[in-house]
Amino acid sequence: MDDRRPGDAAARDDRILADRRARMERIADTIRESLQRRIEKDEAAGLLVYRTVDKETGEVVRQYPDEMVLKLRAYAREMARKEESEAADNPRVERVA
Repeated sequence: MDDRRPGDAAARDDRILADRRARMERIADTIRESLQRRIEKDEAAGLLVYRTVDKETGEVVRQYPDEMVLKLRAYAREMARKEESEAADNPRVERVA
């Protein structure tokens, strides 16, 4: 026969949950301490880049905007610059009769 009262089980469950929460908080703190946030300007794309980097390895964990977006933006800017340069080198002359 089980001598425990229903209240004892609830209290035990509350203690277990509190212990789990405390453990998860310690893990989260450890992860936060190992990461560094950086804001850098990508000159080619003309955008600010937000990165979360692992302090130990230097590995980028998260980045916004994505690397592909930066490459596309840099390409588009370069094509626009090239088009402007060509337009300046070859002025268009219109003749009206």
